Amino acid sequence: MPLTLGSGFHLTATYWPNLFVSFAIPMVWLVVLLWLSLVYFQHHSGGNPRIATADLWLRYGVLLLGSFFALKAWQAGLANWVALKMAVFLSLVGLGIAVRYALKPFALAYVQMVTDGATAETNDAMRHHLAVCRRYVWVIWIGLFVNAALGLRLVTV
Repeated sequence: MPLTLGSGFHLTATYWPNLFVSFAIPMVWLVVLLWLSLVYFQHHSGGNPRIATADLWLRYGVLLLGSFFALKAWQAGLANWVALKMAVFLSLVGLGIAVRYALKPFALAYVQMVTDGATAETNDAMRHHLAVCRRYVWVIWIGLFVNAALGLRLVTV
């Protein structure tokens, strides 16, 4: 997701240079570097909650600022397919946040299973929460294919 944000914004600002202020491209790439760093350290820190919280707030910030930029771009007459790509991307970021929240009860059930042993209740809870996450992940994959089709102009809007 971070690289999609950077490359997509960079290409949009390159093709429509009057859409954003000149320093927007470097600022977005700094956000991308920060996001990649948070993802890296989150996976290599042993579950540091401060890093996870910072990553979550960054994703909320991407949603908020991305929505502002998407609305501004759409109002300025950006091509419909690009505006739709932006909307799909922001939806995917939101779904990624939903996966995080849906996994919390799974993690609690998993910890209970490890400490107390497997029970029908913990198995059902883990199965249920994985099923919830699976729905989000399928929609994320579909959204990635939709964005690729829009970018390749296989689908026109």
